[in-house]
Amino acid sequence: MKSLSTWGAAGLAATFFAVVLTAACGDDNVTSPNQAATVSFDGKVNAVQGSHLFVSGGWSIDVNGGTLVVKDGQRISLHDLQVGERVEGRGQLESDGQTVLATKINAL
Repeated sequence: MKSLSTWGAAGLAATFFAVVLTAACGDDNVTSPNQAATVSFDGKVNAVQGSHLFVSGGWSIDVNGGTLVVKDGQRISLHDLQVGERVEGRGQLESDGQTVLATKINAL
């Protein structure tokens, strides 16, 4: 019996250590309700309206003062983009699950 309880205690200790280690390390791929998912997008510009960009593939892109829009290595305005021009970028998926707040847009 003594050896069984020793193994039981060792197993319990190992399980506890694994749970504590997992909690301490976290999981960078888990998105909490307060943390927006980062997504990438690409396609052709369908329209530019105000601070919004509509891209083929159904992408609706919001742009703010923190969005970097680049073409040929130079920063440009959102309104410098032309309909039909190919773009790619990344940003955070907004709470509606359909719109991306772009952090960067690269005109190709």
